[in-house]
Amino acid sequence: MAPARFLAPLAALLASCRGQEAPCAVPVPANFHAARDRCEEIGGRLLEIRSGAVAAEVGRLLSVTEGHFWIGLRLPDRDCAGATAPLRGYVWTSGDQGTNFTRWKSRDTVCGSHCVSVSRDGTWAERQCHEHLDGFLCQGVEAHVCDSAATPDKKYSRLFVDPHGCLLGPCEHYCRVERAGYRCYCRNGYAISAQDERDCRLDCRDAECPALRAAGSVECGDGYVRDGHESCVDYNECDAGACEHRCFNTFGRYECACRDGFRPRGERCEPEAPVPPPRAPDTPPLRAPDTPPANSTAVRARAAAASPGAIAGATALVLLAALAVALGARRCARASSSYDLQLVGDEEEEEEGEGKIRIFTIS
Repeated sequence: MAPARFLAPLAALLASCRGQEAPCAVPVPANFHAARDRCEEIGGRLLEIRSGAVAAEVGRLLSVTEGHFWIGLRLPDRDCAGATAPLRGYVWTSGDQGTNFTRWKSRDTVCGSHCVSVSRDGTWAERQCHEHLDGFLCQGVEAHVCDSAATPDKKYSRLFVDPHGCLLGPCEHYCRVERAGYRCYCRNGYAISAQDERDCRLDCRDAECPALRAAGSVECGDGYVRDGHESCVDYNECDAGACEHRCFNTFGRYECACRDGFRPRGERCEPEAPVPPPRAPDTPPLRAPDTPPANSTAVRARAAAASPGAIAGATALVLLAALAVALGARRCARASSSYDLQLVGDEEEEEEGEGKIRIFTIS
């Protein structure tokens, strides 16, 4: 196994190649919503400064740049910034509020649509999201891809290879025939959509845009309403109560999010199911040894056997048994006789016939 000191630099290098560790700066004036859209169009998102290491990278990146740059923090439209939680109520564009680092320039109470920028000194400043700053910081993309976010919207789509060319009407607005297929392009005031380059989107990234005239009518894009005859203004769905918990109004659309402890379900939020505690393995319960009740016969018998009277009685029984054994042994000895046995003691002879019987008296 390779030592950890060799693996760590290699992992950092690979992460940097994937664009996960090195943020990139896009020096294009934009409001917060346009900055976020640009980062997402190139496959990344606005930078989240969650650690001191990322903050140090930002410091090196902006050391040669003047101005203020958007990062991925925004305040829900109907909320106010607090003073206790690290992010003070702000939410990352990825949807959560976790962080190990903050560097607020001030802790003034602000409410409504506010977003966060960072500058050369590394401090975080709260600003109205519609302000046009000097640029924005993206993450999750490689440097050469990040450079494409600084280029203006392209006029034509990529080449679609199709032998029918424009005959089947594949483009939303206009179609141009190419040798191997076709390219799409849009009317004035619209731009090629990043999601599907055959579609067009309203080229408006501000709270107010000029109205578009087409076929004798005045058009406003989705999420905009006419303000008089010559302009379209963003319709704030959050003010109309579009979301149950947190609401983020963006130009032309809105986003909803749920508070901690809830999860989205359709257009509403529901409490998250509590996580059950881990179940212990099934093991039979330990049984205490069986003990008879205090008033049982066995307990009374053991208590009586342990009394002083019981002990004296048992001793007398033992002595009587020993005495009986001794007497029995003596009787057995008297009953035993033999013609040839001689014992030391008083001796008496008696003649009877031809034989002699010796009678012994054991004293």
